[in-house]
Amino acid sequence: MSEQPRRIAQDCTCAMKSCTIWGDCEACVRGHRTAQGHVPECMQDILRPLVGQLAAKVEYAVVEARPKPEE
Repeated sequence: MSEQPRRIAQDCTCAMKSCTIWGDCEACVRGHRTAQGHVPECMQDILRPLVGQLAAKVEYAVVEARPKPEE
């Protein structure tokens, strides 16, 4: 069974351009699911409003902790 060539998404919205898997959505999501540390950058803008609404209901606050592109 031959290995599939990596597909690089040229429109990747992740700010971590120095990441070794930047633009490889399949490898990125797989890595985040395995590590379970946080949601991939590209999905955070989708989930942030929903998490904010949920946090407000249980009297928590959401704090921005994402790294800046220059970091």
